[in-house]
Amino acid sequence: VRPATMSERLSEYEQTRAENIRRNNLHLLSLGLIDDKGQGAFKKAAPAKKPRPRPDKVEPAGPARRSARLDGVPAEEEDLPLGDGGAEEHWSPPTRAERDPYLCWWTVEKDKPGVQRPPLTATQRRALETPLTQQERESLTLAGGEDDWVTDLLQFARAYGGKHPDAFCVPSRENFRKVLDTVSVLASGDGVTCSYRGGTFDAGVQYTPRQDLDEALSRALKWLPKKKDKSNGWTFTHPFEKLKQYQRALFWRHLFPFVWPAVQPTAQAEASARARAAASGTAEAAEWRKMGEAAAPVQAADQEDEEDEEEDEDQPLAKRRKSAAVAAAPGAAAAPPPGNGTAAAASAPATFAEGQRVELQCGGRWEPASVADVNEDGTYDVALAAGAADAGKMLSAVAAARIRPRA
Repeated sequence: VRPATMSERLSEYEQTRAENIRRNNLHLLSLGLIDDKGQGAFKKAAPAKKPRPRPDKVEPAGPARRSARLDGVPAEEEDLPLGDGGAEEHWSPPTRAERDPYLCWWTVEKDKPGVQRPPLTATQRRALETPLTQQERESLTLAGGEDDWVTDLLQFARAYGGKHPDAFCVPSRENFRKVLDTVSVLASGDGVTCSYRGGTFDAGVQYTPRQDLDEALSRALKWLPKKKDKSNGWTFTHPFEKLKQYQRALFWRHLFPFVWPAVQPTAQAEASARARAAASGTAEAAEWRKMGEAAAPVQAADQEDEEDEEEDEDQPLAKRRKSAAVAAAPGAAAAPPPGNGTAAAASAPATFAEGQRVELQCGGRWEPASVADVNEDGTYDVALAAGAADAGKMLSAVAAARIRPRA
């Protein structure tokens, strides 16, 4: 039996495929694209790579170099001469200039070095460090009324709101701005917000110095604990401390003539000084009695120098008002005698100073008040004090005949 050939073993499909391949190869061969062996004519064998000759190893003439850093040997310092051939020098990081803790930076001008605030006295320190009682807080008379006490606070804080390098020194500009940011939103009632804590603290609560600030700070630190405060205390702790310092200074404002010139002790301050002196030991009693007395006058940071007084008419109105208030010492002019409203109005009007405790004639009665501002036309802006029917109300352009000193 004859064995089957290759073509006989292939199926019909495989035979057709093989014939198509043979015809295609013949066509490619006629085009010169492949050779008679079926290989591509355009492909060339890659040349064999020749091995790269290795350079001859050169032995070092001297000993091998070693790393002094890896061996733990400290680097040698080399002094390089300056480019101009001068003396040799070492580079050192720039040192930050020390800030004068008593320089009032808001008074510095181009040709003037600025005003130096007097150092803190022992009496002033005692006033700023002693918390007020509830009765003392409620007796506070706010400069400018309920809505404008922040300006008065900032005048105090920029002079005594610092902490470094000395306690109660003049603060830096940056820290002063941080205090302003928090105090302004507390006074307006907008509340304090925090970028990394949702909600608002005490929204709708308008703060005044009469509030219990220790209790408010305690609630604030529950709203944003210290360990979660990323501002290093500038969200609540530091601003509330400045508020408490202002609260105490406002009660003893007669002790701070640098901020509040020509101010006499209030009746509540005198009573508190006597009460604290009676409750203290012999050593502290004398200090407390001094706190009920007016401090020696000093030149305020924004007060005009004596040599400029003759040019007073050329000065801004605000400075002229301040100069008039400082020059008018309480009690210097004859006060109207106590009595009914008719007798007081008929007597010669007295001159009053900003911050002075007075009584204001309201209808047929005299109400406790204080002078908030001295106007250029001889009238006064008066704020009704605690005990008055409309305590905290501000009256503008009040004639001197309606005012008399408060006993």
